[in-house]
Amino acid sequence: MDDPAIAIELGNDTIICTNDQIVLQPLFGIFNAYLWSTGETTSSITVTLPDTYWLEVESGCGTAYDTITIGNWPEPDPDLGEDLTLCYGETTLLEPGIGYSTYLWQDNTTLPFFSVTQNGIYYVEVTDIHGCVGSDTVYIDVANIVDLGEDLILCTGETITLDAGFGFDYYTWSTGDYGVETIDVTTGGYYSVNVNYYFGCPSEDTIYIEEFPVPEASITGDDMLCEGETITLSGPEGNFTYYWFRDNNSISDQPSIDITQGGNYKLTLENVCGDSTAYKEVTLNPLPDVDLGNDVTLFPGDNIELKPDVGTGNYTYIWIWENGTSSTNTLPVNYSQITNGQDIIIVQITDTETTCENSDEIIVEVFNVEVPIVITPNGDGDNDRFEPGKGWNVTGNHKMIVFNRWGEKVWESSDFTSGWDGKNKNGNYVAEGTYFWVLEVHYGPDNIKKVYKGSLTVLGTGS
Repeated sequence: MDDPAIAIELGNDTIICTNDQIVLQPLFGIFNAYLWSTGETTSSITVTLPDTYWLEVESGCGTAYDTITIGNWPEPDPDLGEDLTLCYGETTLLEPGIGYSTYLWQDNTTLPFFSVTQNGIYYVEVTDIHGCVGSDTVYIDVANIVDLGEDLILCTGETITLDAGFGFDYYTWSTGDYGVETIDVTTGGYYSVNVNYYFGCPSEDTIYIEEFPVPEASITGDDMLCEGETITLSGPEGNFTYYWFRDNNSISDQPSIDITQGGNYKLTLENVCGDSTAYKEVTLNPLPDVDLGNDVTLFPGDNIELKPDVGTGNYTYIWIWENGTSSTNTLPVNYSQITNGQDIIIVQITDTETTCENSDEIIVEVFNVEVPIVITPNGDGDNDRFEPGKGWNVTGNHKMIVFNRWGEKVWESSDFTSGWDGKNKNGNYVAEGTYFWVLEVHYGPDNIKKVYKGSLTVLGTGS
């Protein structure tokens, strides 16, 4: 039995949270010796387990004894569920359970739920009404989507590696490659890849690769041109920017240019793959100087030889006229060859060294004298006048004179085109008989005089 002279008090029975600890010690008094039910002899002990604990103390006045019972509140058991895999763009809501007093998430938010869209380890700590704390952790794996990046540029001859990214379980490329993260491409176009995880979550991406040729400038076209001629200079076709220069002066930004001048031409090609420059010297050659002279008129029996004045050099000739062609250096022409009153004769001359060509033309006319040999100026409207035939082509200065057999002038006119009505200068018809005529013609730019003569019979005048 305790010595009534001393007493101890451990306090009321209590309940603590699981895994919490509590210090047990007398509420008052200092004693000479302590003996706990745990075998410890200290003035206090720390306990974590539920049990009934006793303490016996000793002092100079005797001994004393007391007990205390410690119980456990169960630890809160929040449940975030199993580790989870989400597809890209999906959302899941973490809910540890209801009925807790407080919630504290890994980002210090305090809502009773947490919305997840990204990879990571998620943690929650909850407190119940007893102040007991519990926690849970879950790992969320959000599947990636494949991303081939922005569209690319490829220079011809180069290689680009397309990378679908690490971590997918399956890869299928539009090129037919399968199961590989990367492929090498050497040509432009559209490329796509399908990827997937073993748990699903497929995704696809497409990239366009624009291929540019590497600039290699060149200029095609003739190295010379003739005066008045147009030739075309062309650069390579392709996805380039074009810069044309003549004698260092910018002249065009097109793939081809038409030129009429000689000079030093330069073409620069440029694109994202670099630039390149080519040069061409173009010589402008003069045309052959060809001159056939003035137009000419041929009279019956006349002949001429056409010979162009071309100076020195080696040339080829092509003559062209109504009734034929020739390739001789000169062209003889006689009166009888001109069948329709005139002919336009063209000569084309080519310089054999420069191939430049020039031409000239000349009109060759023939003077055609066709007059009637008999007239009957009786007023019946048939063959009443002495006038030129259909081939008459005299437009210049001329004079027609008619004489009788005794040499007397009976009619004279500078307008033979209007003709003679068979009357003399007194207005009377001349006597029937034979008359003689003389025609003077001044023709051409040099006013050449030609004289033609003939006879005429007048009938039906009644004289």
